[in-house]
Amino acid sequence: EFMISKGCLQPLLILLSTQDLTVRRQAAAAMRDLASNLAFKATMAEEGCLQRAIELGKDEDLQLKTIGMGILRHLSINSRVKRPIVTMGGLSPLYMAIEDENQDIDLLRQCAAVLSNISENGENQVSLIREEILPRLIHLGAVRHPEIQQDVAKCFASLTANAENHSGVFGAVEMKCLVDLSESSEENCRRDALVSLGNLAVNAKNQLLVSKIGGLGAITQSLASEFESCQRFACRVLYRLSAHSDIQTSVVENGAIPLLNGLLKKESPLIRKYAVMCLCNISTHPTNMPKLAQQGSLTPLIAALTDKEEVVSRYAAMSITNLACDPNNQVFIAKLGGLPPLIEAASLTGTESARYAGMALANMSSNRQNRLPIVEMQGLKPLVMMSFAKNFETQRAAGLAFYNVSCASKNHVTLVRNDVVASLAHLAKSDDLECKKYSIMTLANIAANVETRAAASRSGGLQTAIHMIKDADLDCRRYACIALCNMANNATTQEQIVVHGALPGLLAMAHDISDVESQRQALLTLCNLASNEMNHSSMMSKGIMKVLTDAFESPDADVREYAAFTVANIAGNPDYTAMVGRSGGIAPLIQLSKSASINTVCLGLAALRRMASAEENWPKLIQAGMLDSLANAGDSTELEIVREVAAALCSLSLSHPHRVEIAYKCIRCMIQLSTSNNLDVARQAVGSLANLAEDVDTHEYIARAGGSSCLISLEKHDSIDIHREASRGIANLLSSFRHQSTIIEDGVPGLVRLSFSADEECCYHAAMSFRKLAPNLKSHPVLVYAGAYKALFHLMTLPHQNTQRQAAAALRDLSANPEYKLRCAEDGGITAMIDLVRQQADEELQALGLAALRHISMEDTLKEVIVQEKVLRPSLRAITSNNEDIQLQCAGMLANLSE
Repeated sequence: EFMISKGCLQPLLILLSTQDLTVRRQAAAAMRDLASNLAFKATMAEEGCLQRAIELGKDEDLQLKTIGMGILRHLSINSRVKRPIVTMGGLSPLYMAIEDENQDIDLLRQCAAVLSNISENGENQVSLIREEILPRLIHLGAVRHPEIQQDVAKCFASLTANAENHSGVFGAVEMKCLVDLSESSEENCRRDALVSLGNLAVNAKNQLLVSKIGGLGAITQSLASEFESCQRFACRVLYRLSAHSDIQTSVVENGAIPLLNGLLKKESPLIRKYAVMCLCNISTHPTNMPKLAQQGSLTPLIAALTDKEEVVSRYAAMSITNLACDPNNQVFIAKLGGLPPLIEAASLTGTESARYAGMALANMSSNRQNRLPIVEMQGLKPLVMMSFAKNFETQRAAGLAFYNVSCASKNHVTLVRNDVVASLAHLAKSDDLECKKYSIMTLANIAANVETRAAASRSGGLQTAIHMIKDADLDCRRYACIALCNMANNATTQEQIVVHGALPGLLAMAHDISDVESQRQALLTLCNLASNEMNHSSMMSKGIMKVLTDAFESPDADVREYAAFTVANIAGNPDYTAMVGRSGGIAPLIQLSKSASINTVCLGLAALRRMASAEENWPKLIQAGMLDSLANAGDSTELEIVREVAAALCSLSLSHPHRVEIAYKCIRCMIQLSTSNNLDVARQAVGSLANLAEDVDTHEYIARAGGSSCLISLEKHDSIDIHREASRGIANLLSSFRHQSTIIEDGVPGLVRLSFSADEECCYHAAMSFRKLAPNLKSHPVLVYAGAYKALFHLMTLPHQNTQRQAAAALRDLSANPEYKLRCAEDGGITAMIDLVRQQADEELQALGLAALRHISMEDTLKEVIVQEKVLRPSLRAITSNNEDIQLQCAGMLANLSE
C-alpha cells in the first residue's frame, strides 16, 4: 500500500522496459507481488500494469512470460479487470502460451487460472466462445495436473452458466472432456465438472450427448463420492438428464438407484432434494417402475414424505404418484406403510406436497386392496379438500380417487357420511371434462347401493345427474343416465327426476339410434321411472310411446327388451292401457312373453293381462298373437306365470267375436289351469271356461278337451268361488245337447249340493242347470234320485227372483213326468208349488207353480191331497189375473181336480 501510494508503479513500468533481462525479471516479480493485493488490482490495471502484463505474456523469455501470466491471474480476480483483459488483447498471449510446444506446467497453470477468472464475467462467457476458447480448455483439461484441471473445470462451469452457450456450442469432444474431469479425485475439479454437465443438461440434445459418450457411468460414480458437494451436483446432473425419457432407463442400468436411495437419508437438504427429484424423473418411465421397487426405492421415498423440507416431500409424493401407476407397486407401497404418510401429507393445506400426495392416493386407490384401507385411514378428508382446489389437476385427482374408492361397495356409507356427494356436485360444475366424468361415475356407483341411494340424490346429487344428462360429452351423459337409473329405483326420487326436467334428455338419448350403448342406459332409466304411475302422465304427454316403439325396431336385442320393459310398466296404469294399445305397445309385450327368462315372461304376461282389461285392446291383442303366448305359458310350472295366464284368458274370454278362436287355441290350457292347486289360478281359469261356454260355437272344442268333466269335478272343490264359476260353466254348456249326457251322468249330484250353497250365484246357476236339464227326459231319473226335488224346493224359497223362476221352470218340467209325480209329492212338492201360487207379485212364478200343480193333479191319488193342502183359495185368487197363462194353468188344474 505504501509503495503504490508513493508512486512506485511507474518506476516498475519503466524498469520493465529496460533491456536488462535480470532487471526486467525483478521488476516483473515485484509487480506480480503487488498485484496479489486485493485492494489495488483495479488501480494497477488502470495505471498500465494490465497492458504491461499482456506484453510480458508475449515475451520470449519463459520466466517473464510466466510472471506476466501470474500478474494477469492476480488482476483477473477483480471483477472490473475481467472484461478489459479480453478487450485489450489478453487472450492472444494466453492462447500462445497454452499452445507453446514446451508446455511448461507453471505457465499452463497460470493460464488456466486466468481463463478460469475471466470466464466469470457474463460478457466474456459469450466472447470467449467466439474466440474459440473451447479447444484450449480441452487441451488444458488433458494435462494431468490437479490445479490446471480444477481451473479448467471452473472455467467450464462459468461458461456453461450462460444460457447462450447451451445450444450448438458444446459437442462430443467438449462433453467428453467434462466427463473426464468429473472423474477427478480432487473435489473442486469434480464438482465444477459436474456443475458444467448439469448446466448443459437443460437441453435435450445435450442430454442425449452426455448419455451417448458414456457420461452416465462417471456421474453415477460421483453419487458415491466422499465429498458432499460432488454428491449434490452429481444428483443435480442426473435429475436433469433423467428428464429425457430416452435416458431414464439408462440411469437405472448404470446402477444409480441404490446410491440415490442412500442419498435420500443425507443431512444435506440439497442432496435430498436433487436425489428425490432424480428418482421422480426416473419413475415416470413404465419399465423403471417395478425396478425402483425391486431396488428398494419405496421405503426411502415413503420416509421422505415427512421430510422437513417441503420440496423434498413434494417430489417424494410425485415419485410415489408415478410409481403407484404400477399395480404391483400399489400393493407394495401400502404394505410398506405408505398410506398413512400419504394421507397426512395430503391433509396439509397450502402446499404442493398435499396436491401430489392426493394424486398418489388417487393412483393407489385404483387397486382393489387399497380402497378400503384408504377410507378407513381417513383418506376421504384430504380428497374432499382437494375437490374444492382451484387447480384442475388437483380436482381431477380427487375425482379419480373418489371413483376408485367408490368401486368398493363397503365404502359407500362412509363416502356419504363424509359429504362426498357435495364434493361430487362441485366437481360436476368444473370446466374440466375429466372432473365432470369422474364425478358422475362416482355418483353412479354410490347410487347403485341401496343403502346410499337416497343420500346420493341429496346434497346436490340428483341435480348433478340431471344437469349432466344434458352435457355435451357423450360419456358424461351416459354415466349421468346410469346414475339416474340407479336413483330411479326409489319411488320418491322417480318423481323428482321427472319433475326436475330429466325426461327430455332421457327421451332424446333413448331415441338416438346412432349410440346404442347410451340408448340402452336411457331406456333402463325410463323403465325405472315408468314403474311409478305418477310419472306416466308426463311421460305419455312427451311422446314416450313413439320413442319406445321406435326403439323396439332396433337391431340390438337389449334395446328392444328394455323398450318392452318400459311399455310393460306403463301398461300397468289402467288410464293408459287403451292408449298403449293404440300406440303400438302390444308387440313389445308379446315379445316379452316369449322370452327364455322366466321373470321376463312373467312381466310380459302381467302387462298383457292388464292390457286385456281394456275392451278396445282385445282385437289387437288376439291379432298380435297373444293367444299363442298364453297357450305356451300355460304349461309353466311357475305360479306367477300361470296366474297371469289365467287372468288374461279370463279377460279375453269376454270378447264375443273371439271366443271360438280362444277355444281353439287355449281350451286345453284353460282346463289344465282349472285344476291348479292355486285358488286364484283355478278361479280365473274356470271363469274363462265359463265365459267361453256362453257361446254355443265353442262347445264342441270344450267337449273334445273334456271341459264338461273338468267342470263337474270342480263341483267338489272347497272354494265357493270355484263353485260359482264351475256351476256357471255347466249351466252355459247345458245350452248344447252335446254336453248334457256327460253332465247327467256325473254332474247332477254336484248341482244338487250347490243348490244348498250360501252363495246366491251358485244357487242361481244350479237352478238354471236344472231348468236346462229338465226338458230332457233322460235326466229325470237321475235328477229325482239325486234329490233334485228338494233342491228345487229350496231354491224356490230363496229371495233371488231369477233363481226362483229357474227352479220353478225345472220343477214344472219334472212334474210333467207321470213316473215321478208321487215322489214329488212325497218330497214336499205340493206345498212348494202352492207357495209359488201365492206369489201374487210375480205372475211368472204363479204361472209356473200352477203349471206344476196342473201336471201333478193329473195323478188320481194326489187330487184329494192337493185340495187338502188348501190350493183352491190361492188358485181362485190367481184366476182373477188378466195373465192368460195363469188362467190357462189354473183352469187345467181345477179341471183335473174336479175329476
